[in-house]
Parts: sequence; C-alpha cells; structure tokens
Amino acid sequence: MNPHSSKQSRKHRSVSNSGRPKVLITRPIQQVVIDKLSRHFDVHVHPRDEVMPAELLADSVLDVDGLMPSGVLVSKDIIDAAPKLRAVSTIAVGYDNKIGRASCRERV
Repeated sequence: MNPHSSKQSRKHRSVSNSGRPKVLITRPIQQVVIDKLSRHFDVHVHPRDEVMPAELLADSVLDVDGLMPSGVLVSKDIIDAAPKLRAVSTIAVGYDNKIGRASCRERV
C-alpha cells in the first residue's frame, strides 16, 4: 500500500469551514508552534518526519494560503499549483532553503 494514499491527501485538502486562512506545514514541528499558529489559521501538518514527496505536496497546496516547508523543494510547479498561496515561510536558517524565491516574487 502506498504510504501517501489518497486518504492522506484528502486530509490535507479539507476545506476550512472557519473561513480562516489555511496553512500547510510539511513536517511535524513543535506543538507549541502549531498551537500559536492555530490561533489565527487552520493548520494542517504532514504527519511524517521526512521530506514530503513532491507529488503529495503539489496535491496538498491546492487550497492553502500559507506554506511552511522543511527540507522540501518549493519549485515554480508547486507555487503554480497553489492559486490561493500568499505566503511561504521556511522552517530553517540560512539563505538557500529550496524555495523558488523568483517564482514567489512573480506572485506579488
């Protein structure tokens, strides 16, 4: 069985009934951070502590307003697959964090 089944994909695509912006975090992070974000956003966290596969990421960003990637390439294809995307915030330090900054700037 595929560990990234359609059931898991549907979990990430669930539409927010609260009307709040939806944020996808691509790996588990500290619960205190999730709790703080949850005060303002509907937060969805990929449950596996591994790089989120590109196909699953592309499928999961269809209705997100914000993306917090960790270790995953946020390419132009990923950004283009996310029509509602307004913010990408890395969970890392440094400058080269696999985020297509040029593609992000094109959206502004």
